Amino acid sequence: MARRPRRSSAETRAEILATAENLFRSGGYEKTSVHDIAATIGMSPANVFKHFPSKMALVEAIGEAHLGHIAAGLDTIPADLAPPLRLRRFAGVVLDGHLDNMENNPHVFDIVAAMIAMKSAVGRNFEAVLRRHVEAILRSGNDTGEFAVPDPAATAVVVLDCLAGTSHPLLINPEVRAELSVRLAHSLDLVIAALQGGLEK
Repeated sequence: MARRPRRSSAETRAEILATAENLFRSGGYEKTSVHDIAATIGMSPANVFKHFPSKMALVEAIGEAHLGHIAAGLDTIPADLAPPLRLRRFAGVVLDGHLDNMENNPHVFDIVAAMIAMKSAVGRNFEAVLRRHVEAILRSGNDTGEFAVPDPAATAVVVLDCLAGTSHPLLINPEVRAELSVRLAHSLDLVIAALQGGLEK
């Protein structure tokens, strides 16, 4: 094996992740081994394991990166938007993020969906991010008088449950983007009306 140029640990880790993702995308997770990943890069499997102790650790890192893209998109939503519009923007970012993976990176989408389905630490952390964003929107709505929500933390969970049918990665596979967008808009109409009308504890 030819000697590889010296690289930082972060650069090597990023290269391993990018290579693993490409191989998972082209050949699937089950058919791709750590040996395949190492051989493609030109390093030993032991060096891959030094950065990722198992193939599952690689999968979790890939899933975390893609969920992180969605979380980063949520952070770009202006905090000064009217809370109902902010909630709509939030739901759209989540749906578009999952659909982009589903349509363009199906193997990666399967990885992301598996992380959430298995309630892995990555999936739980992402769900916590979603709850925090929705809770912040609800609190903002209470402050402006546009929402009447007695318990924003608990209601954030309910809101996400109500939107799951049109934004949760485990429930959107059979749908096309246009249909999902319409259904999501209708779900948001109902949710926002309830939030504006007041909710009993």
